[in-house]
Amino acid sequence: MKTKTSKMKSTKKTIKKEKPMIRVSKDITNRKLLFTDPDRDDILTLDDPEPFLPSKSSIEETRLSTVVLNAEKLSKQSKEVELPIVTTFRQTIKNIGLPYTNRVPFRTKSSISAINKAWKKESPKFTDLIGVTYLADNYDELRKVANELKKTSESDFERKTGKHAMRAGKKTKLYKTWLKDQKEETPFEVLEFRDFYSKKQKRPDGYEAVHLILKDKRSGKVFEAQLKTKNVKRFSEINHDLYKTNKSDTNEFKALMKIINRADRGDNSAQKELDNMSDSEIKKTLTKKKK
Repeated sequence: MKTKTSKMKSTKKTIKKEKPMIRVSKDITNRKLLFTDPDRDDILTLDDPEPFLPSKSSIEETRLSTVVLNAEKLSKQSKEVELPIVTTFRQTIKNIGLPYTNRVPFRTKSSISAINKAWKKESPKFTDLIGVTYLADNYDELRKVANELKKTSESDFERKTGKHAMRAGKKTKLYKTWLKDQKEETPFEVLEFRDFYSKKQKRPDGYEAVHLILKDKRSGKVFEAQLKTKNVKRFSEINHDLYKTNKSDTNEFKALMKIINRADRGDNSAQKELDNMSDSEIKKTLTKKKK
């Protein structure tokens, strides 16, 4: 008996190899492309609603490319003067007889942070690209530093002369002479002084500290200085992330700030109460309770 052998047809499927992803010229995530003009219409890709079709209208009146490049430039310039400013700030603390080692943390915003701020605000002033903090052991130390730094502020003029700067007139000879003397004596000029301990500037969340916007006379750079006690720093840092995500219990934070205020002014029992609280307990206390 003859058996017919059937020819087996090959059923192997041809597997096509996928081509690797190639970054083409139209990939607008390419940084170089963002700052070029492929369609030659005098609008950079970053500002162009149709980057590959000639057009004469940009996305916004204020071009994003200008904002980004300006933020990057300012961040780089700030990084260059950061150390001299911090050194002068520390010397100021030393001159009034207070400890400064491990008491003056600082940071300069990265270009990404600067760009984010520029994106969120229409005309950012960038007063806090450089940020310096003084960590005081208690309220008296904090107040001593605040008084030293605000020597070129209007409130100091009023305290020394008995005349309000606006009432006396900023163009008067008295104010000009006083301001000139103070500028020669101090390394920084006060542009803004916010005292959250005062009744007029009390914050609704109970946070207490002194924030200043200062101008370094040598470099001309503006920076932010925050004066706070170590207790305030500890509790506000734990509360910061909760606050940003709308999970912070404001009433609980206010209650804790009252204890901190007593401790910073010399109440030993209040300080002991704070010391006995762990970070996890603080976070639990400050977190909003689910209804």
